[in-house]
Amino acid sequence: MNATETLQIQHVCIPTSDGQMPAMLHTPADPQRKPAVLLLMEAFGLTSHIQDVAARIAHEGYVVLTPDLYYRELSPKKFGYDQVEAAMSMMYRLDFGQSMENDLQAVLAYLQSRPDVNPDKIGVTGFCLGVD
Repeated sequence: MNATETLQIQHVCIPTSDGQMPAMLHTPADPQRKPAVLLLMEAFGLTSHIQDVAARIAHEGYVVLTPDLYYRELSPKKFGYDQVEAAMSMMYRLDFGQSMENDLQAVLAYLQSRPDVNPDKIGVTGFCLGVD
């Protein structure tokens, strides 16, 4: 797939044990099964930068899902790059234990259930929330 080919970009909701987690899904127009990438956001939330990265990965032929890991929080859930303290405060409120594990399992199950995803070829990458 080249950069001029069309991507389908849509809002989806992933069912979790704590409610519906919003996410952005980037899919190449080709209906054949393809590998997927779970792209985890940075502390600043699902910013335009994260969506740009998702689109670039999708243009390489991957289905890309970017979940909103702040879905349990009240707004704002997105921060400017000049709002480091507010973003870090939001990130530190996350439960990186069982709740996060359950969320990630729900996201992986969603990707594995999609007919356009090869369920055996799902990778994960990310920024400060996706890298320990």
